[in-house]
Amino acid sequence: MAEEIIDAILSARYFQEGETSWTDVSKRVSDFIGNDDVQREKFYNLLVDYKFLPNSPTLMNAGRKNAQLNACFVLPVKDSMEDIFDAIKNTALIHKTGGGTGFCFSKLRGKNARVKTTNGCASGVVSFMRVFDEATEAVKQGGTRRGANMGVLHVDHPDILDFITCKSEEGKITNFNLSIMLTKEFLDQVENFEWDAIIAQSRNPDGTCNDITVKQVWDGLIYGMWKNGEPSCLFDDNINDANMLKNLGRIIATNPCGEQLLFDNESCNLGSMNLSKYVTDGKFVWDEFKEDIATAYHFLNNVVDKNTYPIDEITEMSYKTRRIGLGVMGYHDALLKMRVCYDSDEALKFLWEILLKMKNICIAESNALAKIDGCFDAWEGSVWSENNILMRNGALLSIAPTGSISLLANCSSSIEPVFNWVYQRHNTIGKSFLMVHPLFADDLKKMCGNNDDLYNKIINQVFTDGTLQNVKELPDKVKELYKCALDITPIWHLKTLSMAQTVVDASISKTINLTENTTKEDIEHIVLLAHKMGCKGVTVYRTNSRKDVVMASAKHNEFGFTEIIKAGEIYVKCPECGNLTKGRGGCNTCLECGYTKCS
Repeated sequence: MAEEIIDAILSARYFQEGETSWTDVSKRVSDFIGNDDVQREKFYNLLVDYKFLPNSPTLMNAGRKNAQLNACFVLPVKDSMEDIFDAIKNTALIHKTGGGTGFCFSKLRGKNARVKTTNGCASGVVSFMRVFDEATEAVKQGGTRRGANMGVLHVDHPDILDFITCKSEEGKITNFNLSIMLTKEFLDQVENFEWDAIIAQSRNPDGTCNDITVKQVWDGLIYGMWKNGEPSCLFDDNINDANMLKNLGRIIATNPCGEQLLFDNESCNLGSMNLSKYVTDGKFVWDEFKEDIATAYHFLNNVVDKNTYPIDEITEMSYKTRRIGLGVMGYHDALLKMRVCYDSDEALKFLWEILLKMKNICIAESNALAKIDGCFDAWEGSVWSENNILMRNGALLSIAPTGSISLLANCSSSIEPVFNWVYQRHNTIGKSFLMVHPLFADDLKKMCGNNDDLYNKIINQVFTDGTLQNVKELPDKVKELYKCALDITPIWHLKTLSMAQTVVDASISKTINLTENTTKEDIEHIVLLAHKMGCKGVTVYRTNSRKDVVMASAKHNEFGFTEIIKAGEIYVKCPECGNLTKGRGGCNTCLECGYTKCS
């Protein structure tokens, strides 16, 4: 199944004319990004062995004329009709090359505010977000990916309540993730129960105003996060206190997944080290990893110069900061190979050592390059210059979600725990795939020996339950090691996120996975704790709170049918006669006995 998925993704997204294999893609990309034969060979060896993969636009576009290679952009949205539609045009230019865009809408006047030039009333933030959303829907990214956006609004904006609820009905503004920029002052008011404090004022059509209180905003935010995971939170003080480029101002927006905190018109390219590739016989091979970090750094730094930026303002800003984002994937797989539990102090220590090694090597390489080629343009006045550290790049580390590239590398994504050991992945290149984690499958086959019936029974139970913790045939030590995302408690998700953030200079895309019975009070605690632990933002998802998801365990639909795996395919099982029928969900009717609850 892994080979089928990889081949399908390569064919749909990454192959250029004449290419038929990952080897072809690796050769094309390394030839384009390398500056000499030595670099090209090093880059090729990293790519072809899946030890390091750059972001998708680099894989898709390297070698093309006017190749746009970056994944992350933030565009300004100013308070005039001309500027708003300029932003929409620039968004379309970015999306068609495979990049994603983030926006802060806080500069737009609130709904019903007076517009002097027309003597009319402003339509508000959400109405313009719908225009951005429709434009995104109309642009297929380079024929390969749908556009993705991040909409950010500051907590004290007059339209904050409309913003919080604009995605409460599933299917609306589907091409946006939403984040609220929370200030320390607001969070202090929440912790001190200053519920009646006025945070903003909205305006009515007749010109009268309504006070918006801390309680209204907080309750709306927490309910939205509980209902369907939207909006997420950004923490203004944690973001800007750690900003290495304070001389350029405050950061007010992120890319679509939140791992890149960018200034207006800034962009960034990403790449991820596959940690699972560096575990041999249960041991992490540090010497090889350290050498490859340096190679990966030079790959990403080269991308800054090889890139063709979509507009002049982005070109100027990208050279001003020369931001790169080196991260990791295969973290949970590496832990499994080393027989280390995800929710353990040993795992946290390993993650810290990995990221610290990456940070120190990237700083050393960037420093050495700055002595030859010069510092990034905005170095003077930055925190780097205040510490007398010459740097070629303004920022170095970022942990992206690694959705497509972790599928290509057949490894766990980012620093996330494995979603489930058996699950269905929807809407990947327009298809659905049944996924069985390879390390779990190998271990389970060894435990089951030649008993195929037992193997299939356990696979089905894990798929149905969404966990292997209930499988009585498995020993406790296996259950302890093979905890999936929902088996990991929120505090351990937060500990992992927080530990990574102590080292990563940009940010981290990570979801706090929650069980269906998680309460709104639980989510309140998570948000406040994430802020105290130094996270720059927090995203939660309560299982089964959305209908349309990328990854899902088995479903028991309202008509009594249950999903079952047989011979690698998913069927629905009739509760009356037990017959298996191909298909899933909806108003099923058994083809054998005719059972149905449909009218």
